[in-house]
Amino acid sequence: MKDKTLRKNRIKPPLADKFLIGVSLTLTLFWLLCLFFPIYWMVVSSFKDASIQYADPPEFGITVPDAYTLTVDYTEEQADELGSEGMYRDANLLLWRMFGIKGTNIGRAVVTATVEGNPEVTYSLDKADYQINYSNFWSKSVLLASDIDRVLPQIEEKGIVEVDEETAALPEKKNTNSKTEEMTETFSTDEDIVGQITGCSYCNSYRNFFDNYKIAWAYPNKLGLESGMFRPVINTIYVAVMQFVLITLITSLAAYSLSKLLPRRLKGKIMIIIMASGMVPSTVTLIPKYQVIQSIGISNTLWAVILPTVAAFGQMLLFKGTFDAFPDSVLEAARIDGSGEIRLYFKFVLPSAMGVIGLGAITSFTSAWNDFFWPMMVLRDQEKYTVSLVLNILLNGSGSSPDYSTALALGFLISIPTLLIYAVFQKTLTYGFDFSGLKG
Repeated sequence: MKDKTLRKNRIKPPLADKFLIGVSLTLTLFWLLCLFFPIYWMVVSSFKDASIQYADPPEFGITVPDAYTLTVDYTEEQADELGSEGMYRDANLLLWRMFGIKGTNIGRAVVTATVEGNPEVTYSLDKADYQINYSNFWSKSVLLASDIDRVLPQIEEKGIVEVDEETAALPEKKNTNSKTEEMTETFSTDEDIVGQITGCSYCNSYRNFFDNYKIAWAYPNKLGLESGMFRPVINTIYVAVMQFVLITLITSLAAYSLSKLLPRRLKGKIMIIIMASGMVPSTVTLIPKYQVIQSIGISNTLWAVILPTVAAFGQMLLFKGTFDAFPDSVLEAARIDGSGEIRLYFKFVLPSAMGVIGLGAITSFTSAWNDFFWPMMVLRDQEKYTVSLVLNILLNGSGSSPDYSTALALGFLISIPTLLIYAVFQKTLTYGFDFSGLKG
């Protein structure tokens, strides 16, 4: 009865308030959609094949790649005459050319050689192996050439074709579509193939689900980096850590000096100069910065990326604002007790800016991970590339049409460290903003 009475006597909001609440919730949901949908699309598209990136209508879900299996039959006479080398030649040519069929969403190509209908040997080639070993030297004109003796040594040298003689078998599920029909028709009339194409089928290939990520991680191999993405990741972490340490140390000391040590009149003049310099667009200073880097002899080093970021205008203002709010009475009491300026700075003043330090860690790592333009200007040695520079080359400078699937997979991979940094410093950031380092 009491609950019913409370509900009955509860004041109902006016109709206008209900309308405002509804509009606010709708706009909030729309804002969340605009915020997270690009991230969702990036993750989903990173699993797609390049052939279906621009499918009409678009595919909003994750698509599992397919494994296409071609069956090539030989007569007893052909098998005796060709031997294993002849079947290997046919299989290699078919495997490479199967990836050339557009719109297949192919994750793995499989060729099963049969003799009088009996499975003899199975060859397979994964999308990751195909893409990783494909380079400008392996042009399509070479791969599709009729000069087989020129093609096979390259394939054999790479060692990318798996041969499994013990488990050779015909596919259990013989699903067909327009692409299987196209492959059958195309390869049946191929004069380079000795055997006879007797069938083509496809099925889902979950083992190739993460092939785009394998390709993305190994992409720097094309740039001459044998370690793949490992070296760019290490370079970027080094840049981010050094930027964070130097920016925190230098800007916080400068802010402490402006806030607590310099005379008020001098403080005002210096702040005018600092504010004026902060109004200059960063693009205007690119050429002067580049000339300075060249003149002091650190071009093509990671320090050429690190040093120009040390004078962080926004970071210094945040530190100064935090230090201005720090009570002078606390510092005076500490000085009376015999504390020096170094102890005052590290024990009292700097802990009050933990929120700014947390924000600086996030912005430093985000900047190091996102910036590609300045590293592109000062870095020429591929061993010194950062992850964002590798991603930019993949999109714009790879010498061929961009592979958006690989680029999106690489983009998602390089965004993981920044998410981890935010997770690590989130509590520090909140604590600093809530308490400002003071206990009372």
